[in-house]
Amino acid sequence: MSFTEDVYGSQMRLVVFESDSKKQKAIKYVTKKESMLAPMVKTLESRQWMCQADAEAERDKFLSMKELALFECEVSIEKRVKEKWPPGRRGANTKPTIKETYHLNVEKITRSESACQDFLQRESCFVLISNVSDGTSDVDLLKIYKGQQTVENSFRALKSPQLASVIYLKNPKRIQALSMILSFALLIRALIQFRLREGLKLHNEEYPDTPIYAGWGGRPLKAPTFKLLYEHSINCCFEQERSGEYSFSWLSNIMRQRVEPLLKLMDLTLDQLLE
Repeated sequence: MSFTEDVYGSQMRLVVFESDSKKQKAIKYVTKKESMLAPMVKTLESRQWMCQADAEAERDKFLSMKELALFECEVSIEKRVKEKWPPGRRGANTKPTIKETYHLNVEKITRSESACQDFLQRESCFVLISNVSDGTSDVDLLKIYKGQQTVENSFRALKSPQLASVIYLKNPKRIQALSMILSFALLIRALIQFRLREGLKLHNEEYPDTPIYAGWGGRPLKAPTFKLLYEHSINCCFEQERSGEYSFSWLSNIMRQRVEPLLKLMDLTLDQLLE
């Protein structure tokens, strides 16, 4: 959906896209929250209170928890009376001590249809507000927005403590040189990820029923990243043989089975890397 409206003298576009991937993440989130309710209920029902007012306060506190925002819950208060007799022989005037305790019982927890529907609708949509009015389509506008995340990920790596905290430079020229080197490295990082995804796109078009099992944990490849290639090939190296030629040293066959398909997606071979 797309709307255009004049806001403070300028044309503003409101674009709403529904994403299947975001919807699936939202469904998994609801399922995860539902699985977390059982231990919460068990803890609640194992406790006891000495007066009804305290039990009611705890019930209201439980029902107002954010973990229950997507669910409907019914909690009842049970009064338990226990007699405790003093030790020894009971006489005519011996009376037990009466102990009253209050317990909470969760009668039912179900998903709230209205709350879950609103949550899924809200979390499965991209809502963009833009002043771009140069003929850019709604789909292209979404691609531009999502493409910014690649830049953010690159600068996140640039600003990571593992990198910035070990660099101490005072000379302005050295700082400029280092900035240029880091920016160049980030450009290479982005190009590698771009070529991986473009190669996967072409592979899926040519062989739609043949997945590449080179993802995390050997799962089918969906959205390869530079980090995936880096961690799959970590500690691998080129070794110089006695003849002067180089060969690639694999730590394991599993690593080779995951790295070689990624290199193939970029249309690269180990010999080309040596060149």
